[in-house]
Amino acid sequence: MGEPQARRDDDQQRLKSLLVTYRPAVRGFIGRRVRGPEAEDLTQEVFARILGRVEVGPIENVEGYLFQTAANLLRERGRQAAVRGAVPAIELSPELIAQDEAQTPERILLGRDAYRSMLAALLELPERTRTVFILSRFEDVKGPEIARRLGVSISAVEKHMMRALAHLKGRVR
Repeated sequence: MGEPQARRDDDQQRLKSLLVTYRPAVRGFIGRRVRGPEAEDLTQEVFARILGRVEVGPIENVEGYLFQTAANLLRERGRQAAVRGAVPAIELSPELIAQDEAQTPERILLGRDAYRSMLAALLELPERTRTVFILSRFEDVKGPEIARRLGVSISAVEKHMMRALAHLKGRVR
């Protein structure tokens, strides 16, 4: 057996191992965001991309790479849906735009009140939940990176984000 064939066999074995180990978690991750048979297709696409990446070289953090690939694939899907018109576009008439630009004292005061309410609601959150929210929404750090920084699972980051969003939605009306 030649060296290229042996390497392909090793790659196949590693892919099978990845599938057995991570497929349920990746499928669950995608399944929480996409329903029906499309979730299965996207899960298979994640592993197809991983297989293509294996040929480039070894992956240091396989789990992180898998979930980042899944997140990227979901983002691509969202962008494609928007382009195809599946997401309704909001049209602003010139009158609405001109109206929105007016900075009346009332609007400024309402904005300040909303800012104070948001800040107070953020300070009510547990420290870790607040940290996850701030990293995600204000510093644009992605979930896997937040998980790595805080030493928690990606699932824990998602739960903290859901908790923060639910709390803020309830408090800021």
